[in-house]
Amino acid sequence: MALVLKILQCVAVILATVMFAAAFDVGHFGLKEMIYPVAIGPVVLFAILSIVPIFLTAKSQAGDPAGEEGVDERIAEIQAKLNSRLTALQTKMDDLTGQDRESLAEENQQLKEQLEAIHQAEREKVVSDAENLRQRNQELESQIKKWAIDSVGGSLGGGGGGGGGDGGGEPKPGEQAA
Repeated sequence: MALVLKILQCVAVILATVMFAAAFDVGHFGLKEMIYPVAIGPVVLFAILSIVPIFLTAKSQAGDPAGEEGVDERIAEIQAKLNSRLTALQTKMDDLTGQDRESLAEENQQLKEQLEAIHQAEREKVVSDAENLRQRNQELESQIKKWAIDSVGGSLGGGGGGGGGDGGGEPKPGEQAA
């Protein structure tokens, strides 16, 4: 019955649209001249098709109170189903997020351990490099002191050449090896 009502209403709307288009000569199709000889037909048909659904829907809507109770029961049933589905969905999402959270926490802990191991290795390397540089610095300081002592001793003892030419050992800073 509802389908018949919808079809009647659709046809009425289409007829109204055609009559207004003809009346205002929309699109300059000449609908006014085409519909003029049979103009009474669409007008009567529009009136019938627009009035009939009003009376048919009035009968179905003016049902007895038992029909309203049936609708209320149906609404309550749909709400109960919806509530149970929402509860099931919420439980499922809680389960999934709980599992995900645990696995993410484990993965996060593993990544933190790996990062800490990398940081520790870097710290050890930096400390080792610093120790090597300190040793090298001490060696260079001792070489500079030795050179300074040799150079002062050579200039006081040997007299010429400004630094003694003992002919052996390492070249002094500023000199090139031969």
